Amino acid sequence: MTRAAQKVGTEPVKLLEFADIENPIALIGCEELAPIIRQVLSGWEMRETTCAEPTTAKISIRKTKKGYIRSSPCVKKPQSFRHPVTAVCDFLVDLTNAYLADHPEMLCLHTAAVHLDDGLVLLPGTYRAGKSTLSVHCADAGFKLFSDDVLPVDGETRSGIA
Repeated sequence: MTRAAQKVGTEPVKLLEFADIENPIALIGCEELAPIIRQVLSGWEMRETTCAEPTTAKISIRKTKKGYIRSSPCVKKPQSFRHPVTAVCDFLVDLTNAYLADHPEMLCLHTAAVHLDDGLVLLPGTYRAGKSTLSVHCADAGFKLFSDDVLPVDGETRSGIA
């Protein structure tokens, strides 16, 4: 067993710690999600670790025979996903909420953002309005995608945080 894994019952647990988030995230029996998470969040410092009590994790993803089950304070009942990429994409909502809970001074906009010249162009919209589709087309056209769906903004500097 590696330093970054421990056992809870018979399932290996990997704890992921993110810079600027108080509690780690527990991957239970699904260590294969860590590289996907690392790739998606390539600019965010993440380290794999262990702790004496995995209960410090408020967000967890557990692998079952039917797929991946995510539990967090943000959902009333655990969410289930068959594909690992879908599980990771949905987990990003929880990670964003955890970040914002730990940083109440941040303003959070429901928008995608692309970087143009020396600033950001925001692509706001409601749920399923096409923000992701438009941002993918912008990226395909050569613009740098800054964020998709949610943009935290520092209230003091008025800078977007990706």
